[in-house]
Amino acid sequence: MLYLAGIIVFVTIVDATLHLERCPLDCECDWATWSVSCSDLQLLPAFHPSTAEIYISEDKTLRGLDRHSFYNSARMSHIELRSLRKLSSIHPEAFQDLPHLQYLGILNTGLSSFPALKLILSVQAEFVLYGKQ
Repeated sequence: MLYLAGIIVFVTIVDATLHLERCPLDCECDWATWSVSCSDLQLLPAFHPSTAEIYISEDKTLRGLDRHSFYNSARMSHIELRSLRKLSSIHPEAFQDLPHLQYLGILNTGLSSFPALKLILSVQAEFVLYGKQ
């Protein structure tokens, strides 16, 4: 009986580990570099807490980034939003609590004005914010 309980615990731990590394729908993931690339999103998915890079591109449905869109992503160093023609709003707190963010690129979106992003508090010495309509 004790032997059987050990097997059940082992299976549960393996299942929990595999669950953490599942890639969000409509995304491709490279777990060796903790990089995620997504397209055709209607909503921004939850990303694994260890994700370091996110590339979202060629999307015709994502309309906005809400408050804490990248919540629980403290290891995030690179975010690129490219060719998101329907993206019309970014909440001022969308990129909050990303202390390791080095690069934020917002390119070719539907934004009519660049959002106030005063709440980005990166500890990185060489933080780059790149925006282009």
